[in-house]
Amino acid sequence: MLVGVTTPKPLALSILDLAIIGSNESASDAFRASVATAQRAEQRGYERVWYAEHHNMASIASSATSVLIAHVAANTSTIRLGAGGIMLPNHSPLAIAEQFGTLATLHPGRIDLGLGRAPGSDQLTMRAMRVDPRTAERFPEDVRELQGYLSDESLVPGSLPSPAPTPTSRSTFLVRRCSGPDWQRRSVSLRLRLALRSGPVARRCRSLSRRSSDPRSISPNPT
Repeated sequence: MLVGVTTPKPLALSILDLAIIGSNESASDAFRASVATAQRAEQRGYERVWYAEHHNMASIASSATSVLIAHVAANTSTIRLGAGGIMLPNHSPLAIAEQFGTLATLHPGRIDLGLGRAPGSDQLTMRAMRVDPRTAERFPEDVRELQGYLSDESLVPGSLPSPAPTPTSRSTFLVRRCSGPDWQRRSVSLRLRLALRSGPVARRCRSLSRRSSDPRSISPNPT
């Protein structure tokens, strides 16, 4: 027996699934493949599967992200499922709170909510979705409003999501994308963990996160 040697914890792994529509395949085929992927990941001990919101992309079927999560959750038992992420400028915070409050109530302890501030598409699609390009500038305020709904401490008097998530079913907040040091600093004040992708921006954000005055509020290496 080696003295002072500790057994490392198993590495928690997640999968990002865009519900890809392959050549000569339909969206139905993509959804069946997503269910099969999640079931196999559950069998093999993966932590969770992320689904991303993208629009106007013929090869990606995960645009209605919360609906896809609900379908996969109904066909799995234990694996965590999350939006990685919901592009908050495309939605009202109340609508997202109600969608993920519903998911978390139906599947307690299994639902995660990742957020992004990009539109997830092009300018023409933003116009079709009735999204004001300036909406992204309100992202920190919208996150706070959403946090209030999901924590049963609404910042909008008289407005509460229905169903409201219970303490045992509340979603985990993760900010999937980082738009540079300015947003990284804002995330610290919002007390959000960061799920960072690889690349130069991610490396800058990781570096900044290690220098943060409140390291408990962010996680440079989430699963």
